Amino acid sequence: MVSNTRTLRGHLFENAVILELRKHRLNKGLDPNLFYYRDAQKNEVDVIYKCGHQLIPIEIKSSMTYHNDFLKGLQDFHALVKERAPHSFLIYAGNLEQKMHETQILNFHHSHLALNP
Repeated sequence: MVSNTRTLRGHLFENAVILELRKHRLNKGLDPNLFYYRDAQKNEVDVIYKCGHQLIPIEIKSSMTYHNDFLKGLQDFHALVKERAPHSFLIYAGNLEQKMHETQILNFHHSHLALNP
């Protein structure tokens, strides 16, 4: 039961953050330009924000503790598209905000900053 609760929490958290990102764009009268990415090897990124020619990958985690493996999907995507994705974002429930390599780590309360790179 605990595993199901954690999985459900993760899905709900991810959806809540995506809704906030969409709301932020729509309230400005802009097309959300938010997409999902998954390849044949099942590598995925929760949100790809298309900003002009740039693609900004955003990973969303409900955890309050940062783990290095949270960046795997972002790193795989960055290796694939290189200069089109010069930076990325990890949005999570924790309070520690910092930059790791090309990824800005944000608390979910600041998720809108991912749309203003």
